Amino acid sequence: MKSILTKVLMVVVLIVVILVGWIVFVSVDHIYTLQNYDSEIAMQYASEAKVRGIDEKLLEIELTTNEVYYYAEQELESIYPDFLSDRDVRDEYTDRVERLMNSAVVNSKGVLGAYYRYNPDFAGPTEGFFINYDEENGVYTTIPPTDISVYDKDDVAHVGWYYEPLKAEHPIWMDTYNNENINKEIISYIIPVYYKDTTIGILGMDIDVQYLRNEVSDVELYNTGYAFLVQGNDDILYHPKYTRGVRYKELSEDFVSLIDSIKSEDNLKKVVETSFKGEKIKLVADKLANGMILCIVVPESEFTKVLNDIVFDAAKLALPVAIVGIIVIVIILYRIVNPLRKLARISENMEKGYFESDFDFRIDRKDEVGVLARSFDAMANSMKAHFEYMNNVAYLDELTGLGNRNDYMEKEDEFENQVIDGKASFTIVVMDVNNLKLINDYSGHEMGDRLLMRVASLIRDEFGKERCYRIGGDEFVALYPGIVEDIRDKIVEFQANVNEKSEHDYDEFKFHYSVACGYAIYDPEIDTSFTDTFRRADYMMYDDKERIKANNPVNL
Repeated sequence: MKSILTKVLMVVVLIVVILVGWIVFVSVDHIYTLQNYDSEIAMQYASEAKVRGIDEKLLEIELTTNEVYYYAEQELESIYPDFLSDRDVRDEYTDRVERLMNSAVVNSKGVLGAYYRYNPDFAGPTEGFFINYDEENGVYTTIPPTDISVYDKDDVAHVGWYYEPLKAEHPIWMDTYNNENINKEIISYIIPVYYKDTTIGILGMDIDVQYLRNEVSDVELYNTGYAFLVQGNDDILYHPKYTRGVRYKELSEDFVSLIDSIKSEDNLKKVVETSFKGEKIKLVADKLANGMILCIVVPESEFTKVLNDIVFDAAKLALPVAIVGIIVIVIILYRIVNPLRKLARISENMEKGYFESDFDFRIDRKDEVGVLARSFDAMANSMKAHFEYMNNVAYLDELTGLGNRNDYMEKEDEFENQVIDGKASFTIVVMDVNNLKLINDYSGHEMGDRLLMRVASLIRDEFGKERCYRIGGDEFVALYPGIVEDIRDKIVEFQANVNEKSEHDYDEFKFHYSVACGYAIYDPEIDTSFTDTFRRADYMMYDDKERIKANNPVNL
């Protein structure tokens, strides 16, 4: 016959095992939910950041081309209709537009070509101009335009850039094509030019397709995440498997099904779970300014591996917890019940995520209750430290100790909500380290990391650690709530400190380094969002970078 003590002990042991198992289950479930949410947020942030970066270049091309177009249209007013019949008038007009276009492309990085071609119905088949980037010498030169008359209208490789925009009758981004006139694979933004119901011609700019491929190939997320780019005609422009692109009709059924699923507007900017070649994946897609779709893919195995590791660690943690629980129950049965109630209350708080120990009795007592209390206290501190560590990993940049991109994006959302509520007041400082690539290439990445830590220390000293973030390889941001009246003075002082430190560190790094800075204060009259203010600061920073490069050329 079993004693009451044995029966009670068996019941209590069963309860302890169930309770520990439930805690482990709930903890793992919560961790899975949080990890799944965090992974989706990370994918969306990566997609938004890359789309924003590529769109800045595409929109810059559109803006520059539109400005030249408006100028060309205004100039036509004073010379029309002589423009149609007098070659000398056209030549003078062409020179003026070409000078403006030339100055525009020089200040717009990545432009491969720019041109203005006239309708051969009133002009010669080679009239207009074509500014081409000479990659060998790094300069823009004017080369003889293509003779439109020697090619058929359907010959896209030679004259598609002329006839396609006129057929559309509005500005267009052309799908990627190989321009055999310059033997380059390009994408083009082209505007058809009309005046008083007369087709004048076309005006446009080209950028190298390799620019887009490089941008997409740079995307790295988790260990095996990657990105690919789909054109408006469903051809793949870049995929890690097809680095030079592939036509839609040559794709496997898996690829076709995947592309068809991401074209839906309902699926854009959302993390979608699907399968590809028998493997479950998570995918987020977004549309670029030129109509192409950028897709970021992460295999689900990336997330399940992390979860499996968490379950294993939880199991290792649960075993000693269960053993300690049983010992505690035995002690309680023989001694007192009141400490058990108090420990149960602490256990419930830990289950809810509160790890502060709240013992109202001495935990250094020499009996069993003291041992159990100290074990709970140590476990609470360990779990608290673990969760604090996970929080630091999520929100601190490991190299510099400043806030990382996740921390920055949360602050950006906070300021964006203030803008929406009409209560915004903030100041942004954008910083970019110059010559980091040179130091990485010639002195090694270890020296590059040392430089980033050194610059981060100067940033922290000048702007304050609590408001500074590292948002990219060599990009830093300081976010101030409110208007900082002396922000320009702070930046001048900061750059002076950097330059002084750079002189002192020259023997170590073998190159001088500097930090380009730009700032902007939120202005409700011109800014409709946080991004508008950031963009103004970013543009100022790039102007500062160009000034620094012009004044301090690097001699190798």
